[in-house]
Amino acid sequence: MKKISTLATLIALTVLSMQTAYGQLVDYSFTADEGFETGSIALHPDWYDQNSDYQVDTNGTGTVSVNGAETYRKAINQVAFPSNTQYSVGIEFTFDRIFTNANDKHVISVGFKESPTFAGDRVEMQLSHGVAGFFRLKTSNSGPLVGNEKSGGLKEELLGFSTNETFSSSDNLWFGYAITRGADASSWSGFAVLSNLTAGTEIQSFTVAFDTTQDFFTDDSLYAYINSVNSDAQSFTSNRKIDRFTAGSEDVDVFEQVEEVEFTAQQGYEPGSLFGQQGYWTGNSDQTDTEVDATINYVQLTTNKYKQMTYTLPLSTTNGMLEVGGEFRFDRSINTNATGSFMTFNLVDNFSNFPKFIRVDLQRTSADQLRMVFTEKENGFSAFSDLFDESALGLDGGVTNDSSDNLKLSLKVYPGMSTNDWSAAMVLSNMTAGTQVHSFSVEEGEFIVKESWLDSTLYGGFNSSASETDTYTTNRQIESFYVAVATGGAPVVIPYEEWASEYGVGGMDEDPDEDSLNNLAEYALMGNPTNAMDQGVFSTSTSSVDGTNYLNMMHAMLIDTEGVEYNVEVNDSGNLVIGSWTNTGITVTSGALADDYLIVTNAIVTDDENQGFLRLLIVEE
Repeated sequence: MKKISTLATLIALTVLSMQTAYGQLVDYSFTADEGFETGSIALHPDWYDQNSDYQVDTNGTGTVSVNGAETYRKAINQVAFPSNTQYSVGIEFTFDRIFTNANDKHVISVGFKESPTFAGDRVEMQLSHGVAGFFRLKTSNSGPLVGNEKSGGLKEELLGFSTNETFSSSDNLWFGYAITRGADASSWSGFAVLSNLTAGTEIQSFTVAFDTTQDFFTDDSLYAYINSVNSDAQSFTSNRKIDRFTAGSEDVDVFEQVEEVEFTAQQGYEPGSLFGQQGYWTGNSDQTDTEVDATINYVQLTTNKYKQMTYTLPLSTTNGMLEVGGEFRFDRSINTNATGSFMTFNLVDNFSNFPKFIRVDLQRTSADQLRMVFTEKENGFSAFSDLFDESALGLDGGVTNDSSDNLKLSLKVYPGMSTNDWSAAMVLSNMTAGTQVHSFSVEEGEFIVKESWLDSTLYGGFNSSASETDTYTTNRQIESFYVAVATGGAPVVIPYEEWASEYGVGGMDEDPDEDSLNNLAEYALMGNPTNAMDQGVFSTSTSSVDGTNYLNMMHAMLIDTEGVEYNVEVNDSGNLVIGSWTNTGITVTSGALADDYLIVTNAIVTDDENQGFLRLLIVEE
């Protein structure tokens, strides 16, 4: 029997994170190699420009300049995108600005039309020059209920402008807009992203819901375009130049949309009542004061009872999932047997002080015990989680006055096809400790919603719940608030997200326990991402069967491998530098390991003269 050297038993565990690119059908950089000529963009057969307002310069890398003297000018791409679930359009661009106090003047927009000319209905997302020092994103469309939803304000320095100069130039920017077709003409959704390519940062993402005409909804093809509504003089801009244009369409089952508010000065928030800020917050005007600090940004809840604050971004119940939640902290002023809810996130059906709602509460039940409570208002249904100790929130029962860790509470609601087949799931996480505190769910049939909710709109928000005096809490501070939807017409459960939520961790590429395995590897190998001593199931060994020698690699493997791909490769050349890796000559066996995992053994024969190497690559699909 030949001995296997230490090098021969080396196992390489390689974790790769791969992003799937959005299917782009057209991509122009406006160069001569692409058939563009210096002059009107319409000289290229793929473009329509009625008045030659978009001028191509093929020198260098290629650019398109907007005619700044005119208004309402469009460059329309002539490639028809057939009827699909989702459409995307984006531009890479730069522009100059003059400092102004003018409000909501249009800089540039991208969108889709139902015809390849100026006629026909459209939907678009605009970048607007807001009040002094701010920009914002804004919708515009020609549907029956013409939308005009606005994002929060963006400080101009995020776009690369100098706040100390009257005239300044932007960094290189990216502006993208994806729209998703709903069940009917009234159920479209959109997701816009503005990024600073020079700085390598995302400036803002923005989700919207909108309607269109029936003709637009049923049209066989849509056409992507660029639009400049206001002139240079009106928008206080100049040198609007587009370096790249992309557009595409594809069928998409699920599209996650997230709107997150961090109450920062960069998002345009100011000290004072949250009511009315950024055009999105409504409710009780005495609800909150926004405390903006150089390093800490939060909303502090009022000391009064049950004051409602609602974020007016519409969330359609035709989606497969609606989510609301936020990160927060609080002080427990007295360790006593106080009871009552002191942090609430909810989904409501109107902006009054007494809407119908679905909500989750964090509630004190005794001196050191808490629980989550689910409530459906219309029919008076409530459900309660198991009790958990306050120590899981970072509180010390031996201390009279104490402060919690940073926490996150989320409520996911899965709309059904009838009033009695909705479901919900709630999760409380300790973000400081990187652990899940508790979770529980309410299954289909346990509660009944209003009939009018089946094809309607809900809105996310929060509530002050019981008073500080009743709950013996103070400094209840919400540091971030978010709402999200997942389209697709059915509840969406993504295995990794469910696993990450249980542990209170984030994305696949993060490594919260700093053990050199990111969350993707921990998830794939049945590890614990919050415990560096638990890296899951992965080991190597040698064996001999009937005189044949083997090198073995054993690892855990998910039964449901959605989003994760396992690749085992062998290098039998004896040289890791110049040898090649293949997946041939490997014997694979498997058996049961746990509820969601198998144990897999990969073996290669090591009886020849060469040394053998095995490696496992775990890839995010």
